[in-house]
Amino acid sequence: MKMLTLSNQLLAIHQCKEFLLNKGTTGVVATIRAVINSKPNEYSVIRRHTHVATANNTTTLLSFKNYFPSKLQQTLNVFPLTARYSKHTIQTTTKMSNTSDDIKIHNYYNVALEVVMKCGPLLREGYGVADADYKQKTATYDLVTVYDKKVEDILVEGLQTAFPESKIIGEESASESGKLPELTDAPTWIIDPIDGTTNFIHRIPHWCISVGLAINRELVVGIVYNPIANDMYSAWKGHGAYLNGQRIHVRKCTEMNDAVLAFEVSIIHAALVRDKYVKRLSKLAAHSTGTRCMGSAALTLCYVASGRFDCYHVEDLMPWDIAAGAVILREAGGLLYHSKGGEFNIMKPDLTAAASPELVKTMVGLIEEADALTFTFK
Repeated sequence: MKMLTLSNQLLAIHQCKEFLLNKGTTGVVATIRAVINSKPNEYSVIRRHTHVATANNTTTLLSFKNYFPSKLQQTLNVFPLTARYSKHTIQTTTKMSNTSDDIKIHNYYNVALEVVMKCGPLLREGYGVADADYKQKTATYDLVTVYDKKVEDILVEGLQTAFPESKIIGEESASESGKLPELTDAPTWIIDPIDGTTNFIHRIPHWCISVGLAINRELVVGIVYNPIANDMYSAWKGHGAYLNGQRIHVRKCTEMNDAVLAFEVSIIHAALVRDKYVKRLSKLAAHSTGTRCMGSAALTLCYVASGRFDCYHVEDLMPWDIAAGAVILREAGGLLYHSKGGEFNIMKPDLTAAASPELVKTMVGLIEEADALTFTFK
């Protein structure tokens, strides 16, 4: 079979959707042969990720080089579908530099996309299992399933096989060791296999795989994937943020009374932080146009990045809850600060996130007012 142009490869993926899952390789090949003789729009975009069944009944994810913006600036070169960076350059609406560091980060980004997508079928399977087995970790609200460990193992193996020099800060490995690893200058993957485990267990479709990368202690890659919605949020430093290949931006919102606030109340029943959260919620919510809680910090940051929400406040979480979403939000034009207005620190990620400096300033002021309240909640 002759090599397809990349646009035809993408069209083939699009046409090999769920209706081919039970038809095996023969059905897929027939579809691709039909595509060879078609004349697709050179600029069509595949907005969903597709998997097909192989002859031995295992699942193979079809992946592609990048997640493309809606308009490519030139006809794409011909090369195989791969997660690895190649010598071929794709010109998109976001310009790539040719620096050595940029190429390395791009390679990390593409491989991570591939590995994360491979976890999708396993988690969709787990999500569909009634009364999924789970256990508590250190607190009643901190739950873990067998799928958390399985997915983290897949991610760690895939990323460290491709990049042996990289280190890992993962939720499940840190839980087992009882110690949070130190963040060094080495390339470090910061992983949450299921961010929103309680949602996962109760089949609330707001949970995700979250994978961030820090190099020289700076966050440079973020990937957040919700397998149920089939939404892939992704970003790498200096090249914008994307949802299923479409460029995303924060909403132009500067006034708190026009803002949809995201506020994480999932920990509010913990006695040590309840008073703080209730006071801050009362102040922030009273000044916003609406308040929402999703139960997944990574997805919430992505919702701010894509303009669904306008601002977000949360404290007392861990690096793996925030790392990937932080990159995506910044690349979408959003801002991240410490809750009191200082510099954001991923290893102690108490944060105020917003679409504009004006919202950050307002939120920090309201948080200060809330903390000054003298009454207490029991």
